[in-house]
Amino acid sequence: MEDLLSNVDWTEIGWASWDTLVMVG
Repeated sequence: MEDLLSNVDWTEIGWASWDTLVMVG
């Protein structure tokens, strides 16, 4: 269960980073 939670957090962080990159770009 913890692994799944960690995976979700990572995905959210990754998406947020991409969103920022796209906006800046």
